[in-house]
Amino acid sequence: CVASTIGLLSFAYIDSYTSPIEDEVLNSGLMTVNSFALFGASFNIGGLVAAVFTGVLSEWLGVKTILVITSQFVAFGAVLLVWAHDPVSMVTGRFLIGIFSAVC
Repeated sequence: CVASTIGLLSFAYIDSYTSPIEDEVLNSGLMTVNSFALFGASFNIGGLVAAVFTGVLSEWLGVKTILVITSQFVAFGAVLLVWAHDPVSMVTGRFLIGIFSAVC
């Protein structure tokens, strides 16, 4: 129950995270317009990748086990986003959180 609640909260947080920082990130020179677009889309790409495997893994390992395993993805992805100093870690963090959001 806690893992699924964290999934919903992380989905809402990540979904609203991109727009307010767009001008700041682009003006700082950290990302180009294309890499920022990839940053925005990486959450959805992670969700699409996870959606392919979620049903099979849930039947094989069980829903609770999958939620516990993917909770580690959201924790690691959040740490990457907090301490990101380059576009690769920002995109990877959002991708990992997208995987978790698809499972929940």
